[in-house]
Parts: sequence; C-alpha cells; structure tokens
Amino acid sequence: MIRVDDITDEDHGTGFHDAALAHGRSASLSVSLILGGVAQGGLNAYGAEPGAFSENDEHIATGFAAQASVVVANAQAYWASFDATQTSPSPSGRAVIEQATAGPDD
Repeated sequence: MIRVDDITDEDHGTGFHDAALAHGRSASLSVSLILGGVAQGGLNAYGAEPGAFSENDEHIATGFAAQASVVVANAQAYWASFDATQTSPSPSGRAVIEQATAGPDD
C-alpha cells in the first residue's frame, strides 16, 4: 500500500506530481491487486485535500482491493477458458470441419 498525504511534497520526475496537481488532486492511496500471489494491478484513490485518507480508509481500500482481485481473477479465468475453447474445436465441431473439408470422392 502506498499512501501519499501531500502530493506537493512528492516529485520523483515521473509526471504523476504535475498531472495530479493539474487535476486538483493533493493526496493518493494505492493498494495492490493480488492475482495468483503476485501484485498485478492496483486500486487507486485520489483526494482533493492533503491528508485526505485515514488509517480507516486504508482498511476500507484494502477490502475493496481484495474484492477487486477476486473479480479480476475470475475474469481472467473466464477469458482463458473461453480462449481455450475457441482455439481447438470440440469433438462435434471437428466432425463438421472434417465433413466440410472432405472432397466429393472421400
């Protein structure tokens, strides 16, 4: 988890500092999304005032990130399953393909 209470104090040359301030954001809270035991994304919240986030907000964000991790993992599993079914035809699909590709003398 990364909590920045005052973005005006943080400038690491990444462009985030200027972009955040340009959009009226003075604080940020970032929590990792853990997928398969590895951080593979993040849940980010931004506040208009310095010190916008409390320790309680950290706990709430951690709970949301855990739920978001489940949703993302489920979506990844769904699409992996979908891709797997699309890359190789089912047994009934193979029969249709064989009939379609068979010549008239076969």
